[in-house]
Amino acid sequence: MIDGNQRLIKGQLDLIPLRNGNGPTWSALESLSKQGESLTVTARALEVGVGSQIVLTADVPRSGFLNVVTVDSQDRTTVLFPNQFSPTNEVVAGKFQFPTPSMNFDLLASDPAGPTLVLAFLTDRKINLLDLGVEGRDTTGKMQQTFTEVTALATRAISVEARHHQGFAAGSLTITVKPKASA
Repeated sequence: MIDGNQRLIKGQLDLIPLRNGNGPTWSALESLSKQGESLTVTARALEVGVGSQIVLTADVPRSGFLNVVTVDSQDRTTVLFPNQFSPTNEVVAGKFQFPTPSMNFDLLASDPAGPTLVLAFLTDRKINLLDLGVEGRDTTGKMQQTFTEVTALATRAISVEARHHQGFAAGSLTITVKPKASA
């Protein structure tokens, strides 16, 4: 026996879709990317079709640990770098392009179509979002301070925020993925 709102029971709940960069994760990560020293991220093209290869470049101001994350138009995050094919994220100062021909992976535009926020974070301290996840927890479950804001800002009324300090740089850009043309 089910008791309650009949519209909810029958699945007739009107949901507002998270599209086009207005979700809480997008907003929290975009806000975080505006903190710290500026880090420029560029792409060969800002509009790409599904299946197209994407090549990104980060102007790394100093040696450190680089993490590159995307937030798609449905507010879902993906850690692009480091990844299972290139798990080490220590980089030196200068232009860092990926993937390169010597790397064992490609970045391909995929559904959902719409804007995708690309964010790059450079830290002096070894932080690897492939291991931590975007929520920033280490293997023991402890939140790592630099990325604590991501979930705290998105889901809590009171947040713990990192103090503004040296050793952190970030940047972002938006790439629009267009649906695959029908043949």
